[in-house]
Amino acid sequence: MKNTAQLSMPHAMTIAHPHALVSGSLSMGMDTRRVLLVPPGARLEDPDVTCLPMDENVWESGYSLVIDELKRGLLQDFWKYYYGSSAEMAVSGVQLMEFRKDIMAVTPECVGEPAVLRFLVELARMCVRAYRQQGSLQVIAE
Repeated sequence: MKNTAQLSMPHAMTIAHPHALVSGSLSMGMDTRRVLLVPPGARLEDPDVTCLPMDENVWESGYSLVIDELKRGLLQDFWKYYYGSSAEMAVSGVQLMEFRKDIMAVTPECVGEPAVLRFLVELARMCVRAYRQQGSLQVIAE
């Protein structure tokens, strides 16, 4: 995994339901991007790891909203790439609250894109949960 200060984005994930969080299931299919909430001491494949898939359509629909509307920050780093190792990242500690702050700053701009808004709300919730658990968010691109 990369340093927590680095962010990168891999492949998009298919969201069966925009609010769906899948626990313990890492096999999402080809060309997917997933955000995993990893509790302290857990491994990515452990059943207590929560997975938020990111659909490529969500990434595409939100791209200009996130990239054009925000000052440089963690959310922009997260959103910049969807595929490959540059799309992967890890966020932990105080960076989780910085990430959440970036997310909350852009959500008013996403009202016209309900799928993007739902994804961002779930991602913000994961940031808070990871922070409270002293865990991390791992972004995986496959």
